[in-house]
Amino acid sequence: MWSAARQGLPNVLVLRSEGPVFSSGHDLKEISSMNRGEVSETFALCAEVMSLIRRSPALVVGVVQGLATAAGAQLALTTDLPIACASTQFRLPGASIGLPCTSPSTVLARRLGNAFTYRMLALAEPVRADQFPGGVVETVADEESALEKRVSEIVEKLACRTAGQPQALGKWAYWTQVGMQGGDQGGDGYEDAAKWAARVMALHAKCADAEEGIRSFIEKREPEWKS
Repeated sequence: MWSAARQGLPNVLVLRSEGPVFSSGHDLKEISSMNRGEVSETFALCAEVMSLIRRSPALVVGVVQGLATAAGAQLALTTDLPIACASTQFRLPGASIGLPCTSPSTVLARRLGNAFTYRMLALAEPVRADQFPGGVVETVADEESALEKRVSEIVEKLACRTAGQPQALGKWAYWTQVGMQGGDQGGDGYEDAAKWAARVMALHAKCADAEEGIRSFIEKREPEWKS
């Protein structure tokens, strides 16, 4: 069923740009010429694009080769696996023009943490990729060749060495459990997430790719993926 639905479609997508800027976000001149309804529609469309990346069964690699600001920073950090040169700058500049980047800050808060993101939101200062906490953006040396080499390695691993359906299921399950809260019983949601994830993993263990992967490990051979 998976193979039929995804026939001819990739297991990995690469989102990238060219030149010194990855994306500077919305065109402010265009925004200023719109009426309120058009502005609302534009921001809603932007949110929909971000949701499509999060929901995509194909993993999305974000190659951030240049400055990423406002919705551009949001786009970069919405990708599943963002990668950039160490000195690449990210910025939420909206506060400096009286329009704080409240929409872009949604993904940054979830990836970088509340305190770090709020400093970016309030101060509108640029931050280097290698200053992000927790390795949120994988960084390489400030050389184009180093960036391209690492991108090729990641794409080759995702496209050739892993199966599409397990990766898609893993992506969905990960973001689902991350969003679980404590519910009526309080807490941080860990126990609910652990129980839910255990059920998902038990079902996944009997999928064709998982069974093939387990057999290949036991038999000490390369797996022949089904998806």
